[in-house]
Amino acid sequence: MLKNLSSVRSFIKDSWITHMFGLIITSMLLIIPDSWFIGVFGCKIPGLLKLVVFICFIISITSIVFDLIICNGKKQLEKYNYRVKLIKEWRAFIEQFDFDKNNFGNTTTYASMRPHMNKDVIKKFEAKRTFYACSNMGRGANLFKQWMSDEVSAIERKWKLI
Repeated sequence: MLKNLSSVRSFIKDSWITHMFGLIITSMLLIIPDSWFIGVFGCKIPGLLKLVVFICFIISITSIVFDLIICNGKKQLEKYNYRVKLIKEWRAFIEQFDFDKNNFGNTTTYASMRPHMNKDVIKKFEAKRTFYACSNMGRGANLFKQWMSDEVSAIERKWKLI
């Protein structure tokens, strides 16, 4: 059936073509006057056939609208899941990272977080020859870890994941 996103996209594209063709045919049958059918086919379109064609027309329009809604919903869900995954990865990396021995600014995690971070925090991380006085207790014990954890939480709020 539909195993991955590309097959979903091709299915929606194919169904769009089908719906548009059906929409064109049904609208032509509804718009063309009876006199044309009498001249071409020698008979008038029965009222029941017009009703069936009208129902097909409504179904085609409804189907196109639902395809748009479903496609948009899938995109939103993929985006949400991707962002949740990023937040989890960032938190796990920050938790295990040794900020005393290594430079967090040189990691790929920092590089992926940087576009979403507050400019003031970026300046703190990228400042040259800056010394920060840290407290031995509480949240001030490891400033860089604290700042990065706070940034992950801020990004999470900005993305409305919580």
